[in-house]
Order: sequence, then C-alpha cells, then structure tokens
Amino acid sequence: MSETISALPGFHYSGLATVAEAGPRGMITLRGDLSLPKLATALQQETGAAIPGQRRVTRGAGGALAWMSPDELLILTDPARPPAMITALEAALADAFVTLADVSDARAVFTITGPQSCDVLAKICPVDFAGFHPGEIRRTRAAQVMSAVAEVRIMTPRAQPSIDELVGQGYLAERQAEDPWGNRFQIQYSGSEITVTSAGRDGSFGNEDDIRVTD
Repeated sequence: MSETISALPGFHYSGLATVAEAGPRGMITLRGDLSLPKLATALQQETGAAIPGQRRVTRGAGGALAWMSPDELLILTDPARPPAMITALEAALADAFVTLADVSDARAVFTITGPQSCDVLAKICPVDFAGFHPGEIRRTRAAQVMSAVAEVRIMTPRAQPSIDELVGQGYLAERQAEDPWGNRFQIQYSGSEITVTSAGRDGSFGNEDDIRVTD
C-alpha cells in the first residue's frame, strides 16, 4: 500500500504571514443525501462527529466533517485511515446511494498564522473574512475557474472564454461558476494575465468590496 504524502512536504514561508505545510491528512469525499439518518449514524461511529450544517465543520475523536455542498462532505482523518473507513462506511450504507472517494493525495494542507493572516488570505480567496469564525469553512472556486481557462487554452492557446462559455462547454459546473454569495465570477484578460473577480458580499462589481484573484 502506498504511503500518503503531501505535494509540498516541509514547505515553510514567512512574510506578512507564516505559511507552513501541515503534513499528510486522510481525506475522503462523500456524496449523497446528507439527511439520511443511517448516514449520520455511520459517520458518528467512524469519526465521532455530527453531520455539519451549511459551511460548518464538526469534529470528533476519529476525525472531522466539513460541509462542501448540499450533497457533499469532506471527511478528514488520520493519513492511514481512509481505506478502512471507506470499507466500513460502504458496508454500513450498502443500500443507500452514497459515493466515497479517497482524495488524500489530491490536496495539500497548510497552516497560515500571524496578525495579517486574514489580509493575506483575502487577497487570493473570494471570502468575507470579517464574518469568518472558528468552526466555519469556505470553499473557494476562483482557482477552479483559472484551471478551466487553462484547460481551454491547451487546445486554443489565445482563447479568452467567458464564465458562461466555460459552463456551456462543460469546463465548469454551474456551482463552480459562482462565488460564496451565489453570484457569478467575472473573468478579465490582459495579455497573459487572467483575473477572476467576485463581486463580494454586496453583489456589485466595480467597488472596494470586489475580491480578485490574478494569475
């Protein structure tokens, strides 16, 4: 059995904030009906955590559960546990429509510390950190938009697709095209530079509430 490793083992940077690679994490994506009582029971048995509410994280002795969408959770646990946990959950949920996938190698985990941590994150994440509290989670999609543009440009190097075109052509799902407030991202092109913009909490583009990610 291969050992789970981080994509950037030992990474560390100190500047306006300190960014450090947090080491391997066991991660399982679960998709299904989150209202199923037997799902809540099975997850409680495996992780000790209750199913979280929208944009929340719950913790137990065996791991944590992070809300990702109305039909998706991310299970976080020790690096070695995902295979056995998936087997146990599949057995407990055999007659339910639930899918499980070990995604431990698909993500890297970092800790960001320091008095300017939120300022640094706000530069690259379309998230309102003024209302962000312990036990909450935000799933940002700006990087997914960037990746979709890059995929288009593999075939058409100078393409400048709009967010609607990326959805229409199947490069993005509808939900991937929206920021945390339910508004569509905008994409601007300037030479080789790509900027993905969220209108922010107020839903209006062109003011200081906008959140931009540039590549």
